[in-house]
Formats: sequence, C-alpha cells, structure tokens
Amino acid sequence: MWVDISPGFICLFVLSVSV
Repeated sequence: MWVDISPGFICLFVLSVSV
C-alpha cells in the first residue's frame, strides 16, 4: 500500500479514476 505518497497525489488519482 502506498502510505508514503502525499494525500494530494492520492486525491488526484481518485479524481482521475472517478472521471
């Protein structure tokens, strides 16, 4: 699991997958 990645990156990833 990527826990070291900044939350901003995860937010962007989720947004990309959502769209």
